[in-house]
Amino acid sequence: MIISFRTLATAATCFLLAACGMQPYKLPSNEPTAQLNLAVNKRAWICADGKSYALEPNQAGYVTIPAGHRIVVGSSFFEQGYNVQYSCYPRVNFVPKTGETYYQDFQIEAEKCTAFIYRETNTNPAGVDFEPSMRGSGSCDTVFWAEPLAPLPNAATPKLTFAAPSVATAPIPSPPQTAVAATTQQQTTAPREAPIQAAIACGDDIAAITSSLSGNSERKLLRVDCQLYPTPNGSMRGSLLSAGNAIELVRNISNAEGAWWYVKATGTVGWILVRR
Repeated sequence: MIISFRTLATAATCFLLAACGMQPYKLPSNEPTAQLNLAVNKRAWICADGKSYALEPNQAGYVTIPAGHRIVVGSSFFEQGYNVQYSCYPRVNFVPKTGETYYQDFQIEAEKCTAFIYRETNTNPAGVDFEPSMRGSGSCDTVFWAEPLAPLPNAATPKLTFAAPSVATAPIPSPPQTAVAATTQQQTTAPREAPIQAAIACGDDIAAITSSLSGNSERKLLRVDCQLYPTPNGSMRGSLLSAGNAIELVRNISNAEGAWWYVKATGTVGWILVRR
């Protein structure tokens, strides 16, 4: 879910942060459970009985959460400077399955906070899969303001599969020289790869901003593969990229091949492989 920054007083935001005394979450006894990966997001919380509770990960970065029914999880971000205070609390709700492991993603870019939930898997190169039960805000409305979230396209059948890259048969037009742009902003609470707004085509080298876990950023030249891998909408191959559309690269997961970017463009979502 995407939520804009809000300018709030410290008293109005402090109680929402684990560091300011949010009570830790205690799992009810005899409850079916799942695991949530918070390795890069230490300020996570869960809604229970209309209240927010801090999620405290173990040394491996995982926390046990209830399974079998819909829950709301989110993140807390707070920053101040020049007498201005910024805070945002992106959250999503989903239905964890007993024994499954999930990954909570939290990003900050262009004064917006984004939260996603993925299911961890070893069945595809990205290491995660779409979570079909993910929806918008949910409960805790007495604490967190409610904002609508459009569901993922064809959310009922978001099965992500992978196919071998295909070779483009038509000429690929080059994007405008001024269209490739990458922006990021410094943040230390949850360093993540920053989104990129760019017009790119298959085979183009693009300037990508990546953030290491220490919070240091470096600029790398990556190469876009010629296939947009199958998405919940069906297979969207290189035609989307070769059209030179503005594409928002939202999520980066690196592996030996390169970086898998979660893509949003003109209502389409999916994964592309950006080779190193």
